[in-house]
Amino acid sequence: MIDAENFITHKVQLYIKQSKNMGEIYLKEDLFTGTGGIVWGSDYAFPISYHKSMLEDTQRIQLYKKAIESTVQDKVVIDVGAGTGILSLYAVQAGAKKIYALEKDFETYNFIHGLVQKSTIVGKTIEFINTSSFDFSIEPFDIPQVLISELIGAVGPEEGIVEAFFDIKTKNPSLASFIPHTIDICCDIFYSNFVENEFQNNYTIYSRNLPYFKNEETLFGDMYAQKFLFHNFMEETAVSDQQILKTYSLGIDQISDFKVEIKVPEHANTIAVFFKAYLDVNNTVTLTNCPGSSLHWLTPYLRKPYKKERVTIEYRSKNNFFFVHWD
Repeated sequence: MIDAENFITHKVQLYIKQSKNMGEIYLKEDLFTGTGGIVWGSDYAFPISYHKSMLEDTQRIQLYKKAIESTVQDKVVIDVGAGTGILSLYAVQAGAKKIYALEKDFETYNFIHGLVQKSTIVGKTIEFINTSSFDFSIEPFDIPQVLISELIGAVGPEEGIVEAFFDIKTKNPSLASFIPHTIDICCDIFYSNFVENEFQNNYTIYSRNLPYFKNEETLFGDMYAQKFLFHNFMEETAVSDQQILKTYSLGIDQISDFKVEIKVPEHANTIAVFFKAYLDVNNTVTLTNCPGSSLHWLTPYLRKPYKKERVTIEYRSKNNFFFVHWD
């Protein structure tokens, strides 16, 4: 049995020790954008050190492994955003006939491709390709049946999985299985002492150092509420039933844009917005960063500002932009 996880983890750790020029993970974001919102840049630059943290997310990779094992035997697979190749290696373990592993980031591709070429583990089963899925065309003699990817953002759509799956399915009608096949965007509403304390700490620092914020806590709170923040909520209790804001059927839905309005009870101060990704056809293997989960994705949340009762959240895929407006 191939120990894919340990193989990749060891190589990534070795590369980190040898590299002297690794950058830090970053998100390009516009904190307070006038009308409100946060920009999640489409030009993510994930260094190898970030992939290491993903490999250490045992729950995530084991759930994907379980779904892959039940799906890919004797099939041609496309892995979009292959990264370190861990999902492709699991497909090899599970008996896939051929895997096309697509990775558009050249630094990641160059490192992993070099290792795989030297490896006797995968042979010629995996073909790593430095390309975007939108520019990829499969060999005419191969008929792909399975599409796998982990292009899932913290909220869900912001890494482009909906658009990528639709484009690949359109070009390859033979695709019949998708991992994941459905993603729900959900929300929980609750009161959190952590959220309130974090807001007060931020306002104290701003008002102490910037005189124009003094005595402007309400204004600061309005601006603060326009931004998704992140936390690992563990003990909060929802004050209303969990809501599904948007459902994506991957390979069928063409764009990920959505707009929803959520009413927030007076005694709540937090809206947690998160994804649920269904990895197998029976919906028994579910990946989620909901409150209480322990994945490398933290749970995105919004803090409700004073005297506001409802919020509109809009995602615009063309700009990779979340617009947040409170009433």
